[in-house]
Amino acid sequence: MEAVDNHFHRQLSQSATALLHGNRAILFRHGRWHYLTLGRQGGEADIQTLNFMSPARAEPMITDWLARGVRPTPYAQVSAIWAAEVAAKILPTAVAYRPLLLAGRVRLVRGHTTDTLWVVGGESDDATSPDATAVLPYLAQMMATGQAGPYLRFG
Repeated sequence: MEAVDNHFHRQLSQSATALLHGNRAILFRHGRWHYLTLGRQGGEADIQTLNFMSPARAEPMITDWLARGVRPTPYAQVSAIWAAEVAAKILPTAVAYRPLLLAGRVRLVRGHTTDTLWVVGGESDDATSPDATAVLPYLAQMMATGQAGPYLRFG
């Protein structure tokens, strides 16, 4: 199984493919792993949430999904808008998210249940306030470590 895992791991990290499992996806872009929650926009799959993953977090999940029969899917087969979704929402640096934060198109969310959620740029916050971009250093740390926890929610 390890040789199979290495083959699929290489395919995911070197091509425009994603590993889809229900409404979840894992993909590799900009030198790191991403764990996504998918939704529907006009009948097409779109990216609703994004969590950055370290290799130590991604590899067991990839192995588990492969063992369940999940196989990499080319972007074009995920959705007609998938390549554009990935290009617009899976960005290379924390600073690259600044325009999305200022426009209120992405929010940093942390907490495990609805009563513990904390949202930057949430409904009660002004998305153009300094708080909307004050999270950039924290976002850069999230991208670098890939630890479980806060995530980005697109809307």
